[in-house]
Amino acid sequence: MQALHHQLADLASYPVSALVIEAEYRDFQDLTRLKGRWPATHLARVLGELSALHPRLPVIYAGNRKAANTWTHQFFLSLASRLKAPSPQLVLETVARYDAGPRPEGIDEQVRRVVLHEIPSPFTAGELAERFPDVGNARIRRVLGQLQDEGRIGRTGVGRGTRWEVKR
Repeated sequence: MQALHHQLADLASYPVSALVIEAEYRDFQDLTRLKGRWPATHLARVLGELSALHPRLPVIYAGNRKAANTWTHQFFLSLASRLKAPSPQLVLETVARYDAGPRPEGIDEQVRRVVLHEIPSPFTAGELAERFPDVGNARIRRVLGQLQDEGRIGRTGVGRGTRWEVKR
């Protein structure tokens, strides 16, 4: 569950996002569909958590794959048309209300912030991993690689002895 919430927080950090589920909500309460794999009360709690813990991430219960594909296609078409044509003022005001306010910071952004502003330089990937015990080492290495590619940090050494330093 924790990994799922990290992924959803990451998804919600994008300017426009949605979670499309290829099932009806009632399918998660149908005991014949669940076949004893999970208690229906557990799934109801999990689905409630999705909306409660990620309020800026719309959750769409599409019913099946075909409906999910259709919804997703229309979603991206709407985004493309929004980018192409200016919106009327009334629409702009409505969209501004939804876009107002801070968006939750994703995991990658949290790691970047810690690397660039909080952890003393030089540091090891292990020291960074201690600050993010629920984040996988591959993800931490990916963020460090991105920062290195951007020229914001440099490294010395190889393997476990690698030390990272912020370029000022």
